[in-house]
Amino acid sequence: QRVDPSAALMQKIQGSVRSGPKQRVVFAEGEEQSVIRAAWAFKQAELGTPILVGREELIRQNAAEAGLIFDDLGIQIMNARISERNTEYVDWLYDRLQRRGYLRRDVQRMINQDRNYFAAAMVARGEADCMVTGVTRNFNMALKEVRRVLDVKDRMIGLSILLAKGRTLFVADTSIHELPDAAELAEIAVKAAATVKTLGRTPRVAFLSYSTFGDPPGNRGEKVREAIRILDGMDVDFEYVGEMPPALALNSEARANYPFMRLTGDA
Repeated sequence: QRVDPSAALMQKIQGSVRSGPKQRVVFAEGEEQSVIRAAWAFKQAELGTPILVGREELIRQNAAEAGLIFDDLGIQIMNARISERNTEYVDWLYDRLQRRGYLRRDVQRMINQDRNYFAAAMVARGEADCMVTGVTRNFNMALKEVRRVLDVKDRMIGLSILLAKGRTLFVADTSIHELPDAAELAEIAVKAAATVKTLGRTPRVAFLSYSTFGDPPGNRGEKVREAIRILDGMDVDFEYVGEMPPALALNSEARANYPFMRLTGDA
């Protein structure tokens, strides 16, 4: 019997979360039914402590309509408009943004009326460990709002997971870096591979390009080749190769035409 790849992946993710300290996760769009279900499942699976941002009456109403019971489950609800933490958050965020063109009333409105700012402030002030957002707003808008509140501890990358025909593919980075240079490409590969390992998978990295090992030539292909040279000088513990089109990275028969291929399996 074939195992649903998405179910297997979720089991790996949950296992990884359970093995570490329990985290407080704030769900910024807490009034959405899909978010409420996610928070409820997160709590039921004992993965950590979920915090929903929104109006309590509406959250409970939407939860009831979804057939979920919150009583005694331990899911915290924070209303950004009336929270007793607002003054602290506004003071802190205004101090951060006052020399970037923001007035205090702008910051007050952000904290009171925008759940992304409120949730990110919870993380910044140590009252949550991480946040989840992006259900009601597009990725770029949500990211800009969060980055006004939170600094990047180390280089940030975007990692997408594709599940198709029994295969699981990890794609980086199609969301954060518009035109990464060679050093950035190498670092993206290192960070993506590390994340894949935490999910119990063996990373094999293929650097994608319009060209195949220098044919046809071009500046963008050279940037990928330089990233390969950077990795060659590092002590990395994963397979990598490039540059190549996706069809070659995912086709073992096609890769057999290149005896110098470094990958022992599909990327």
